[in-house]
Amino acid sequence: MKSTLNTLVTIVALLAFSAAAMGVDIATNHWQLDGDLLDAVGSNDGSAFGAGNFSSSTEVSGSVIFDPQTGSVRPNTGSVKFNGGGSWSDRGINVGALEVMDSYWKPFTVELLFKAPPGQKEESPLFGRLKGDPQDKSQRHVLGFTEDPDDLFVVMQVFDIPAPSNTFFKTDTEPVTDSEWHHAAFTYEHSGDRWDLGGGETNTLKQSLWLDYQFVTSQTIVMEAPLQRDPNNHAVHLPSPDPGVIGGSKFHPNPGLVGVNVDEVRILNYAVPEGANGLDHFLQPDVPEPATLSLIGFGLLAVLRRHRR
Repeated sequence: MKSTLNTLVTIVALLAFSAAAMGVDIATNHWQLDGDLLDAVGSNDGSAFGAGNFSSSTEVSGSVIFDPQTGSVRPNTGSVKFNGGGSWSDRGINVGALEVMDSYWKPFTVELLFKAPPGQKEESPLFGRLKGDPQDKSQRHVLGFTEDPDDLFVVMQVFDIPAPSNTFFKTDTEPVTDSEWHHAAFTYEHSGDRWDLGGGETNTLKQSLWLDYQFVTSQTIVMEAPLQRDPNNHAVHLPSPDPGVIGGSKFHPNPGLVGVNVDEVRILNYAVPEGANGLDHFLQPDVPEPATLSLIGFGLLAVLRRHRR
């Protein structure tokens, strides 16, 4: 049994090495939140702030986590649970500067697993990536709960466009604050010309919301230059000191998440397309499908057969 397990681990490692050798960079960051704040993929180890705001929890959505992109499976041993404590400015998990989210031109997807009981406050964020303060003419993204706790909201604010005009909600009628585990994701992508100081270009910014592996809705914003920008960087990049935050956001002054578990926060360096099957892209708290298990089994048998020779 031990030999078989070791061989399986070797196969998974070889698959990961092969993907890296081919230049396939699927996940830029992945916080498993299985008892620590370490980044399992990437270089941001995350730091906790907000005394007593959250703790490690043994509550999990499933015994294993399956990544369909790599075909890998690992034990799911814990999550983070937020207790609503802390002030608006010192709660959550600071996950550091996120390279894939530092530019207007780079696409990305943020996914996570969460379990939320009723009673969430308006705009309590599950995840936020923000720039400066509300007066800055820049870009920020937040995924969190609406005033109606049965819904999620996604906000993208760019330059001087008011945030409410860039906010959209989950459109189905099923609640998300039902004390059950859910998967949520949001995407961002850009198309069009890259504007310069001369102006006159047209750019399209698109964000989408996914819930439980299903595409829900999207919003497209068309912008024409010239726009207000930082003359030092042409508003292309977000400064690295402004971090992403799990379970908190300095722009939403409320008591925060109340009794909410968050797990498996991962950032992908592409926007999952609307017509895609979410199960082909997102982490799943379950065992692989039989077809996937068969492929793993065939690979394992091949290695064992070669080992016997």
